[in-house]
Amino acid sequence: MCSLHKEAISERLASFSRRRL
Repeated sequence: MCSLHKEAISERLASFSRRRL
């Protein structure tokens, strides 16, 4: 499917998780 879209979501999730920590 869209690998770029999956990578963008993963990066957003990592940024959000890092902000919470």
